[in-house]
Order: sequence, then C-alpha cells, then structure tokens
Amino acid sequence: MTLIKSISGIRGTIGGKPEDGLSPLAIVKFVAAYATFIRKSTKLNTNKIVVGRDARISGPMVKQIVLGTLTGMGFDVVDREATTAQKLPEAIDRWTKLVESGKMDIPVDGLVICYDDTDYAASGSVTGHHATRAGFAFKWQDEAVDTKLKYIEWSCAVSTISPVAVFEPVQIEGTTVSRASLCNISEIERLGIGKECTLSVIKANKIIPKCIAVKDAVGAPEIPSQCPVCHAPTKVHVSENSGTKTLHCTNPDCTAKNVKKFTRFVSKWGMDIDGLSIQTMLRFMNAGFIHEFADIFRLKEHFGEISQMEGFGEKSVANMEQSIEKSRQVHPVNFIFALCIPLIGVDAGKKIVAAIGFEGFLQRLHQGDGFEDIEGIGAERSRSIVTWYQNEKNRSGFEDLLHELSIEHVEVQDTSSGSCAGLSFVITGDVHHYKNRDEFKAYVESQGGKVTGSVSKKTAYLVNNDVESASSKNRKAKELGIPIIMSYGYAPAESENELDPDEIEYHKSLGNMCDVYLELKYADMITEDYEELTEDDIQEMVENGEMLLINVQLHKNRRTMKASCQIQATPKFNYYEE
Repeated sequence: MTLIKSISGIRGTIGGKPEDGLSPLAIVKFVAAYATFIRKSTKLNTNKIVVGRDARISGPMVKQIVLGTLTGMGFDVVDREATTAQKLPEAIDRWTKLVESGKMDIPVDGLVICYDDTDYAASGSVTGHHATRAGFAFKWQDEAVDTKLKYIEWSCAVSTISPVAVFEPVQIEGTTVSRASLCNISEIERLGIGKECTLSVIKANKIIPKCIAVKDAVGAPEIPSQCPVCHAPTKVHVSENSGTKTLHCTNPDCTAKNVKKFTRFVSKWGMDIDGLSIQTMLRFMNAGFIHEFADIFRLKEHFGEISQMEGFGEKSVANMEQSIEKSRQVHPVNFIFALCIPLIGVDAGKKIVAAIGFEGFLQRLHQGDGFEDIEGIGAERSRSIVTWYQNEKNRSGFEDLLHELSIEHVEVQDTSSGSCAGLSFVITGDVHHYKNRDEFKAYVESQGGKVTGSVSKKTAYLVNNDVESASSKNRKAKELGIPIIMSYGYAPAESENELDPDEIEYHKSLGNMCDVYLELKYADMITEDYEELTEDDIQEMVENGEMLLINVQLHKNRRTMKASCQIQATPKFNYYEE
C-alpha cells in the first residue's frame, strides 16, 4: 500500500483498489488499530474521542467511516468539521436540522464556530469565561414542557436556604427532569408559584432545569420557620440594593454553613475523597446523613437511601464507598490540614510532623502544650491550635474521627544536615524533573530548606524555567543579587574540586556543559577524563547512584540540559538518550 506515515498521521490517496491507496477498508483497519491502541495504553479515565476533518472533498466520506468505526467499538465520539465562510450557513442549517430532529446521541446546547486563522483569532477580546474570542457561538431555543408541582424542598447552602421545585418527572432534551431551583423567595413571588400549580420547565442552555412560567396556581407556599439541617429559627433577609428576599438560618454554627470546612476536609490536600462535591455534601446534610467529619465514614449506613436519590446509582455509590474506605489510611500532614484548624495549612502541618511526628502532635494536644518552639509555627499559630482543641465540640469530633482512621507513622526528620539546610527558595514556573512544584517543594523541605512565595533579601535562590524572563520575581531577584537557577539546569558544585573557570568555558563551548545553574540534588563525583567515558561507564555510575542519564532538548536555539541530579562535571556522553 502506498501510504505516507508522517508526524501528522497516515496519508494516502483516497479511493482505488484496497491495496493501492487509502480505501474505506484500509481506513476501517487503521481506525480500529488506533482505537485498540488507545484502549490499551491510555491512563485517562474517559471513553471520549474527538474527531475532526479539514475541508477536502474526501472529508465527509472519511469522517463517516471513522465515526462509524469508533462508535461500533464503544467509544463516545465528539464530531467536529471544517467549513469555509461561504459554506458556513449551509453547515449551520444542517446542524440545526439534526439537533431539532432529535436524532443526536448526546444533548447539544449550541454551536461553536472557530476561526482557522490563528493570528486573527488571537486578536479577539478576552472575557472572564473565555481565554480569547477565537470564534463565536449561538444556542437553539429551549424546549419547554408543562408539569405538575409536587412540593417545594428547602435546601441549605453556605449562606442561604434555597427553594427547589420538585415536580412530576418529564422528558426534556433527552433526559428525565424532576427538580429545578427556584433561587429565592423573590423568584417564587415573581413566578406566582402556589401550593398547587402547573410549571413550565426548560433546560436552560440545554443543561440546567429552570421554571419559566406558572399556570393555575392555588394558595401560597409556606416559608419554613426552621432550618432543615439544624432546626434553628430562620429569618427573611431583604437586600438593600436589589430588594431580593432570601431565607437564612440564624444559627452561626449550622453544619450547612460550615460546608467549606467539609469541602476542605475531603479535598486533595485533606482526606482526598472523590465523589463528595459541595453539592453532594449539602444534599447529604439536608437529608441528615452528615453532621460531623466522622459521619462521612459512616455513610455506608445510608447507602441504600443514597442509591435511590436522583443522580446516584449502585455504581456511583460503590465508587464513593471505595474512595471513602481508601481515605481511612491517611498521612498525618493531610489529616492535620483536614481538621480545618485556623491558621494551620499544609506548610504548618509539614513543620509539625517533621519536628515532633503525629504522636508528638497528639501528646501536646492532650497535655495542652504549645507548639511555638517548632520553627515556622510561632506563638499565634500555636495559640490557634491549643484554642481549637480546647473547644468541646472540636475535641469530641477530633477524638471521634481518630476511631475511624489509621494515621500513617512518619519518622521525625533531622533536616539540620540536609543539602538545603538553612537555605530559602522561591519556585516559579514549570518544573521538569519533578512531577510538579509541590513535589519539588517537598524535596527542598526534606533537605532542611524552606520554600516561600515571594522573593526577599532572605531568599537564597529563585528557581525558574526561564532565566531571561521579565517576570516580577525575576526582576526582584536581579535587583537583590539573588541567583536565578533553572529547574533542569546544572553547574559545577561550589567545592575545593571546582573546575577551573577556563575549563568550564571550554566545555560550555563544546556543548558538554550548560550555563552555570544549580540543581538541588548532588552527586559526589568529579569526572575529569570526558573522552574516556563509555556508555558502559555511564550505565555503571547510574546503577551506583553516582549520576543519572541526561536527555538533551533544543530550546530557543541553544542546548539545554535536562536531568535528575547535579553532576559537578558533565560528561560528553550527556547526549546519550535514555
């Protein structure tokens, strides 16, 4: 088969005999092979593939074959197409008819038309919702359906108690809808909703259920006098600016008001529990399932009821259970962060655990001792921890939570002799050897160093991926004479064995060594005979932990080293690619 396998894909002449070009059969084979490869190799938790095409004559035929093959193999396919300015009205009309026919496999709220002229697109304006105006969009008229109101459910949010209309289920835009937010008391009054009435419901933007009109209203709905979560008295607040009426709980310690604490508790830096969004936890609070942190680990008692709730099923409940059970084993830093102690975040948790361990933290809580002796905590943070634990509600919740969890044991760290001891770093931009800046930061701290957010006179190094950047941090570092080091660059170490400056310049000119940058991991070696090193020599040093292989990439027309440790003299074989 006469095919060109290029960086942009597989190309060939469309049509002809099956063995002579890119025939329909060949297209099916290539697409099936691609889909099989994606299924086996991707680590992403998705079944979605986006398919696009250009404006060539063969495009529609090829696209249909690709779409059919992928769909037949069980993928969710997102269709895109290219058109010209002259044919744009035709394309819009075709998509409109397809959507209005009800034959779409997925709900569609509109069309987005993007420019293929990237320079012209980049000149578009910027808004809070869109990075650029690289095109334009429009939406189709929403489908309205009438249904009977069953009752109004009052749901607690962070600051208000909001009404939700629960009505007889109806089919709108291909999905079953039985609930819609009524926002506030003013909206109830504006629509004229009664105890009994007929609602006209749409899915705004084809997504969000919304009541737009009311018919045959009888009576007036009751405004609850008690909070549905804590049962404290409620009050109606009228905005001075807009006159909008909203309902509020008068209890400052209402669980629903503390939903931000629960959000922090289940977050990535906390207990890292998937499937518990703010909305989900509010629903569980309103249902009486969650009052304290420990109740999350007892949700299994309510899984039968939860599985019957709208938006939940056996699979989602099973996934939630798995995530909750996994989180029972938790690192002490994450646990301390999840407690929502004022002024105590991840950094403070790391300092506490590194200095005294979780056992020491627990002992000081029980004894009422302070933490101001720990570097970076200070009197104010220490007082915040002690005061928090002295609160009976916090203390009982803490002890209750300990019965549900297994706290990982972490050895107390002695960082006084680490390679970064006494040094303060600021990290900005992307990092290359580490997964992210958090991992880089963790390494610095494990070596006794500090990482701060801003450059000051106390900063030892600014770590950046672009020394020539005109960023404010780079400018400040240069003004203060603070070294700027690359997150993937390397230099001779400052030691008695440091290479002669002329020799450094010589090897830089050969490309054997990059500019004088510093990395935070060290190798105790000096390589003098560059030419005599073989690949076997390098491999042996790698296995002994003396150095790691270095990849070379082109960046701004100059060679830039990328590696995972500092070597004091970079061998010529640094161009060996792993």
